[in-house]
Amino acid sequence: MGGDGGFARVKRRRPQAGARRSRRVVVKVNDAEYERLSSMAEQQGLSVARLMIRSTFSGGSVAAMKAQLVHDDVRGLIRLMGRQGVLLNQLTAATNATGQAPLELEPTLRSMQRVIARTEALADSLDPSA
Repeated sequence: MGGDGGFARVKRRRPQAGARRSRRVVVKVNDAEYERLSSMAEQQGLSVARLMIRSTFSGGSVAAMKAQLVHDDVRGLIRLMGRQGVLLNQLTAATNATGQAPLELEPTLRSMQRVIARTEALADSLDPSA
């Protein structure tokens, strides 16, 4: 896992669901605290307010950051598996058409095995009690 997992982060807006937020909470912070909050929020692709809400309800800012990293890794692995599936399908079609396996088939299968291993490692790193 770690870092951004080698995947680009995509900013997404939270979908409007359930009750609309109608209450405002004001929190005063000093300059150093604000810089720290802003930096953490930017790293996670969130607003400061969203970071504080997520941190509060997920067990703290460290837990929220770890959850975001896991989420990003899972999204990246899903995209990668999709691309590899398309490539494998194309290589299978070429093999069926020519009767010979393309040179790219073996490296593609090895790459897929690495993605599967990363996915298993990610699943093993998650706390099942959480």
